[in-house]
Amino acid sequence: MPLIFCAPRAPSANGMYIGDGCGENGDNSVYRCSTCDYDLHVKCAFLKKTVDRVDPEHPLTLYYSNPYQDTGVTFECDVCHHNIPSNSWIFCCLDCDNGTHVNCVSGKERPKAAVQFEKLAAAQQELMNLQIKMQTKTMTTNAIFQGKMMTVNAILHSSTGCYRFCGDATRDAI
Repeated sequence: MPLIFCAPRAPSANGMYIGDGCGENGDNSVYRCSTCDYDLHVKCAFLKKTVDRVDPEHPLTLYYSNPYQDTGVTFECDVCHHNIPSNSWIFCCLDCDNGTHVNCVSGKERPKAAVQFEKLAAAQQELMNLQIKMQTKTMTTNAIFQGKMMTVNAILHSSTGCYRFCGDATRDAI
């Protein structure tokens, strides 16, 4: 089935879609195949087949999926240093093993250490959030338990008159 140009609204109910070429969100015009449920940004539909960059010695060729997909190799973008999903389009040179996301191909390469630091900071933030969530649940559980114990003590106090059992030393009833 051919891709049909849909303008100005995207196919989903809220007008948002994820482009199947680049994996990015979209909310404008789109090329869509409703049979395959395939959406393509207009900018992705008109990408060049090859792109020259400064860093690799060879031009990068556009592939419509990870060229190493059958071998199980995950491709890391040489610009942003994040993994490229195997079903995303990729610009790469198989001779020098250099590749980028579709949206990174014209960007400036970021130092890998900076990206690793960002990933570490995000992981530490996630850990802190989980610790806070766990502490909150523990405090809630303790409060509920203490409330139930107070209720049990009150029931024992009033119904049996067993003040010694409940720790009330001022009363002597048994």
